Amino acid sequence: MRFPLSLKLYLASTRPSAGAGAGNAPLPPRAEGPYLWLHHSAPESLSRTAELVERLQDARNDLNILLSTAGHMALPEGMESAGIQHLEIFGDHLADMRRLIARYAPELMIWVGGGLRPGLVVAAEKEDVPLIMIDGEAPHFPGIERRWLPGLAKPLLRSFRMILARDPDAIRALVRQGAPRANVRLGGALETLPPPPPCSIEARDEMARRLAARPLWVAARATPEEEDILETVHRHVSRISHRLMLVLEPEDESRGEALAKRFEKAGWRIALRSRGDEPDGETQICIADDHDEHGLWLRLAPICFLGGTLSSGATVNPMAPAALGSAILHGPHTGNHLETCLQLDNAGAARLVLDQAGLARAIEAMLAPHKAAAMANAAWEYHSSTSLATGRICDLLLEALAERAGKEEQA
Repeated sequence: MRFPLSLKLYLASTRPSAGAGAGNAPLPPRAEGPYLWLHHSAPESLSRTAELVERLQDARNDLNILLSTAGHMALPEGMESAGIQHLEIFGDHLADMRRLIARYAPELMIWVGGGLRPGLVVAAEKEDVPLIMIDGEAPHFPGIERRWLPGLAKPLLRSFRMILARDPDAIRALVRQGAPRANVRLGGALETLPPPPPCSIEARDEMARRLAARPLWVAARATPEEEDILETVHRHVSRISHRLMLVLEPEDESRGEALAKRFEKAGWRIALRSRGDEPDGETQICIADDHDEHGLWLRLAPICFLGGTLSSGATVNPMAPAALGSAILHGPHTGNHLETCLQLDNAGAARLVLDQAGLARAIEAMLAPHKAAAMANAAWEYHSSTSLATGRICDLLLEALAERAGKEEQA
């Protein structure tokens, strides 16, 4: 690598630390077997690689996965398992980074996203560890002062033997900042793909028969702050579609009884699932206060409002209704699911509503079956393409591992 002056000055300015990781936690021990190192510069990238890590371990049960993070980041639930180690890196001193790489001797270093760490990139190249970027986006330098930035991206991007970009815009940004076009390809976006919530086919078919093709929409895991909004919206839209039923799934199951009393007092015909009520042709609001039925209602309702998004933050991962082909409506408070909601919005699979009036207008518009069906189909296609992207990236990494092993055998 030919170092521009900015990179030389940056590397010279970093300070060595007392330990190679520069953190308080002890370094994970070096386990037997080959290592794949995935570096994350942002917390959300950890959750996005969960399915990828699972697929890699299924394909190679001898593989150790080292997840490094820029500073302290908690691993998502379920990722603290056998064969997965977490390394927190607080510094970026070149000698420290080289010692870290020498300690684990990874077959490959996988960079997740575009947040570059110059010392670690240079160290990997000097230790002859192939670098691959996945979920690639416009390069940036978290925590690095702007005075070091001119000319910094180009030599670092040229260190990657392969860059799998999230989308065509990311390809253009990466090439514009110096990545060789021949090394950049479209890999697709990694996303957290929760398994669809379970539901028995028999229960789904029985409820569909009972509802007899009634139009319905579900408010999934709605917060108490949203209950008045949902009632007002449903009252408005019911004037247009008299057979429309709202399935209100409260975030807190214990609120079911109180909600039933309140809505019945207001004149609504109610079915309360916790007392065994079965919705029928006369039911106007079904209170689904049994979270075990979450998958049932997502399969039956063509329209899903993400609870919490008009109050304190999303209570449902939007990929769950997307996987089941629901058209998705959400407010501005998406919490940890901001990026996923933006991607679904851009794919035409979800729609942002800002308030009560916006939600009413959106549901009114989607009462036309072809509109809800178009959004639902876009949601399903987006989920499918994301799953395919993860599988494609997994296959490419396994090929690169095999190629690396072949070269080592020949040497």
